[in-house]
Amino acid sequence: MNWETIGGVLGAVAVFISLSYLALQIKSNTASMVVRSRQSVANENRDWIRAFHSSNLEHFTRVMSDYPNMPFKARSDFAVSCHDLVLFYQSAQTMHEAGTLPDANQEPYRVWVAAVLCTPGGGNFWAEWKPS
Repeated sequence: MNWETIGGVLGAVAVFISLSYLALQIKSNTASMVVRSRQSVANENRDWIRAFHSSNLEHFTRVMSDYPNMPFKARSDFAVSCHDLVLFYQSAQTMHEAGTLPDANQEPYRVWVAAVLCTPGGGNFWAEWKPS
């Protein structure tokens, strides 16, 4: 064997090792990104629930059923909560479409948001505020 052949073989081995290491790093980074995405959605959900529970729950549930007849401040507070909820769901749906949030995690969020928007108050909110 001459030195050129030995150098070529060593170069090929070095490239193979480098590409293998890079593949492992990408796989690790992808797994980490999925975990962070799921944690982000869970944190947003938790924050919404905390904000919901820190406000007047009885007031919120009354607005869900009697939205048009409630005072402006009550409708406004309800609209803010619904906006937060819809934006939360938008981020969850984006992660789901990107493949970082599985169906089993996304579906309960979808059902929960739909349940709020299907109430008379949620329907009135959506009619007033939905994107065009």
